[in-house]
Amino acid sequence: PPRNPFARQVRPEDESPQAAYDAAIQKAYSLICMRMYTRHELSQKLDMRGFDGDVVTKALDRLTELGEIDDARYAKSYVAGKWRESKRGPPVLRQELQRRGVDKEIIDHAITAFFGSAKGVAVP
Repeated sequence: PPRNPFARQVRPEDESPQAAYDAAIQKAYSLICMRMYTRHELSQKLDMRGFDGDVVTKALDRLTELGEIDDARYAKSYVAGKWRESKRGPPVLRQELQRRGVDKEIIDHAITAFFGSAKGVAVP
């Protein structure tokens, strides 16, 4: 298979678990300082860059603990931003958030908080 040009060039046996964890945290921070990401999106990006699944999980758990990753905050911001930008309705927003790996309950809450109902009937 073609090699991913963004994959890390360090072989797992050449790196300690702590160094891999630190590198994953550092890479995640470099991504989230540019824009918000869902946990799922960050997981995919770190995986594409060659980080081990266990390292990714631990790093993302820590960033979630610190409040750096928050799918609920992401969903609320996404719904409000896309509504203002393009007047996308709840069904389209729901589908887009699902594609980004956001949990159904979080999506429902974000849509309800913005539109006033889970179906988006009462638009402000």
